Formats: sequence, C-alpha cells, structure tokens
Amino acid sequence: MAIIADDLTGACDTALQFFRGGHETWVAPVPGGEVPPGLTAIAVNTDSRDLDEERARRRVAESVEWLRLQGFSNFYKKVDSTLRGNLRAEIEETLAAAESELAVVAPAFPQADRTTVSGIQLVGGVPVSLTPYGEEVGSPAQESHLPTLLKGELVDYRVVAKGPAFIAAAIAACKKKILVADASRPKDLSAIAEAIRLSPRKILPVGSAGLALALQTRWLIQSARPISLAKGKPVVILNGSTNPVSLGQLDRLNCRVLQVDVHRVLLADFDPEEFARRALQQILAGLDVAITTVRNPLQVTMALKLGHELGMDALGVGAMLSGALGAIARRLQGMELGGMVLMGGQTAFAACEQIGWLRIVDEVLPAIPLGVSSSGLRLVTKSGGFGSLDALERILRYLKERP
Repeated sequence: MAIIADDLTGACDTALQFFRGGHETWVAPVPGGEVPPGLTAIAVNTDSRDLDEERARRRVAESVEWLRLQGFSNFYKKVDSTLRGNLRAEIEETLAAAESELAVVAPAFPQADRTTVSGIQLVGGVPVSLTPYGEEVGSPAQESHLPTLLKGELVDYRVVAKGPAFIAAAIAACKKKILVADASRPKDLSAIAEAIRLSPRKILPVGSAGLALALQTRWLIQSARPISLAKGKPVVILNGSTNPVSLGQLDRLNCRVLQVDVHRVLLADFDPEEFARRALQQILAGLDVAITTVRNPLQVTMALKLGHELGMDALGVGAMLSGALGAIARRLQGMELGGMVLMGGQTAFAACEQIGWLRIVDEVLPAIPLGVSSSGLRLVTKSGGFGSLDALERILRYLKERP
C-alpha cells in the first residue's frame, strides 16, 4: 500500500494507521531513493499543500510513477480533514497516475470532531470554511461543500447509514470520477471501507487518518506483515456455541474472557473493529484471549428473547452473533498467533468465510481437526457439543507446544 500525502505530518498520521494494522510501514519525507526491504506500506510526502495547482499535479504524478516502479499498485490518497491544499487537482492526478476508475472521498475524522454531513465538511459542527482553517495563509479551506469543491457526486448519510451494500451500489452507479461519502461516526467510515472492499471497480480511496484506520483492518490486513510478539504466540478462542458442553469448557480456562455485547449486535450497533482492538491489547501482551457471545444458559434465554422482540427467530439470532464473531476473526487473522479455536458450527463458518480455505493437517483430539489457512494461520474447529470438560485446555496446550 502506498500513501500519497501533501505534507509530512499527514503522511505520518496516516502511516500510523497502517502500522496499527500490522504493516511494516515507512514514511518517505520526499519521493525517491531505495525502498527498505520487507515493508508492506509506505507513505510519501509530496510537500505540495501550498504549491500552485500545476506544480502540485506534477509532484503527485512523479511520486506515483516512482512508487509504481518500486512495485506498488494499491494507493491511498491522504487529504486534509480540514480541506486545505490542492484537493481536487491532487485527487485527479493520483486517480490518473494510479490508473484507477473512481475516487471514493471520505475526509471525515470523527475522533477529531471532523465530520461530513450532506457533503459539507464540518469542524466542531461548523462548516470548515467558516472556521479559522478558512482564514489560514497559504492554502485555506475556501469551500465546505465537497461535491462542489471536487465536482463529484455524493452518497449522503441516509445511504451510508444503511450499510456497505447500499454504499457499494452507489459506487457501482457513479458516473463521475469522484464520489464523496458522508461520515459522522467511525462506523460510517467502516461501512465505506467495507463497500470499497466489496466493489469490483478499481477504487482510489481518499481520506484522512479516519478512513485509513477503517481500511487497514478491512482491506489490507491479509497482505500485512504479522506483528512480532515478544512473549510467544497467544491463542484466540471464538465461541458462538450455546451448548452447555462448550460453556463448561470455556469456564475452566485460565485466560482473559471478552464477551460480545449481544444487545448491540442484535440492534446492529456493534463495532467489530473496536472490539478487535480490545482483544489485540491482550494479544500484544502475549496473553491468550477467549471471545464469546454468551457465558451461561440465562444469557442464551435473554438473547433469544431480545431477538424475538426484534422479529428474529433463533436461527436469525445465531446468524447475527456468529457474523459478529466472523468479523472479529477477520480483523485478528493477520496477527502472529499460536492459533485460533472456533467453537460451534456457525462460528466456524462465519470465520472461515472471512479467512478462506483450510488445509486439514492434523487431529488435535478425536473429531477435532487442525487446519491451516493460505496465510499460515492455524485453526482448530470444534463442534459445540464435542470434547471432554478439559478439551479446550488440551487444545490450547497442543497449540502452544506444537510448532
């Protein structure tokens, strides 16, 4: 992944997001020179924010050409979340030089109170051109309405709120070269990132650190270089089974257990990216972590009751919960793990749908196989009712002791 940024601090803060996703990431203060071996993401500073449009275009084109000669084919155009600089010129030039079909532009960074609503870029709820950023010397934000500034189409907040499939449909239907997307919450950026991943078109993602953070987990983690863990290789357990056998096995484990908020999942208000970051803290500390949807039969009953109130049957509830676990699995698969244990049929399907094919290589316990994904991740799949009470402890011991 190659990031094109118009200033150095922007290059650094966006590169940080890809580092957080497990990439070996470097920042080039200027384009040119020898690319370090082993990197999977690079951010290049074109230092073009305050240049005139013609020179900014030339600087961007030269940077993209150099990166393509180094073997990079995926690009991210970093733009300022306060709309300073030669936004339209640099987006158009990157789009052409990278030979992409469409630029999807989402400069919002909600964590910094910079949002896009009805195409208008807001800082603290105020149109950016009416803030001090509109009065800066050099490259002020002169226009707050992004479709006007970029001469592009808009996918507004009502479509974004419906989720990735609806955004992907807007991407497919876009006739112009630039499509602006509203975003006022991190989950909006996550939906946009997922829509970009789903699109068959060659997309140039354009945004600030906010969209970069969303993209690095959804789009790029499979190509990332795994993070080295100083304290060994932790194991991640994902349990979506409500079988008392699995719940009893889980209770015996001496490890941190993180429970998914079932209510938020069923209300479609669950952020797997945020949850995965909680698990990642344990992983980076060298600790095993178990992630489960329920801990006891009472919680199972409560989940089914809520699902019924929302018009779902038991299968619908199970599909929603296993889908959440699958989304978490996809975000953790790029980490350096001793393995991943998938408990319950729906959980295993949801995770492997994200991870891909498995090659069966061993039997850990009777009827409990070990598989390896194309990326080398070891996965143990276990039916909810299988195994003795100490089965999980034995599976963990196997994954810890076997190379």
